[in-house]
Amino acid sequence: VPRLGGLCSILPLAWVEARDMRLWTLVMMAAVGTGAWAAEAGGAEVPSVTVCMGGEPGVPSIWSVEQIVSKIFSGIGVRLEWHSDSCPASPYVIKIGFADEPPKGVSDSALAYARPYEGIHIVVLYARVKRLQPTGTQRFLAYVLVHEITHVLEGVSRHSNGGIMKARWDSADYYWIRRDALAFAEEDVELIHLGLDARAAHLAANLPMPVAAR
Repeated sequence: VPRLGGLCSILPLAWVEARDMRLWTLVMMAAVGTGAWAAEAGGAEVPSVTVCMGGEPGVPSIWSVEQIVSKIFSGIGVRLEWHSDSCPASPYVIKIGFADEPPKGVSDSALAYARPYEGIHIVVLYARVKRLQPTGTQRFLAYVLVHEITHVLEGVSRHSNGGIMKARWDSADYYWIRRDALAFAEEDVELIHLGLDARAAHLAANLPMPVAAR
């Protein structure tokens, strides 16, 4: 059985060293250019993120999972647009897939993994999610997805000391998840919106998402 809170982003350490400074420079430039999300709220357009996640055999009620995820992001001023049958051909789409077993190098306790420096792909290890939470699996899966989508939107490999982006959830966090009340730490709300500004800046300039060199 995986340890509690086994959530992580998997990427080579060299990616971190090569990309962190450049990425943070881009994020801060975008924040200055557009006015960070918390500036003047009046008339500001709610940022939208397109997410593709098809139905997976053995994963029930994907629609209800999507609704929970959307509600959590809506609470911080981010709108998610879900696609299942067809996925828009854009480098700014987040794609969620499922796998029975992780690739080599993924932690034995991980429930999902993302590559935030790539900015696209998330893989959920659903068998592990179900084993850890055999009851209330849909809600728990939703929070796993929120955690990984946040990694992609923030664009950096990091965790917070508390809330949804903790590296490992404990029994208190699971208590709040069951009550649909585990929240983002304040710094994660800020980083999500800064990351969205950076993505929007790339889109406006017709630039591809920055992909770390392997």
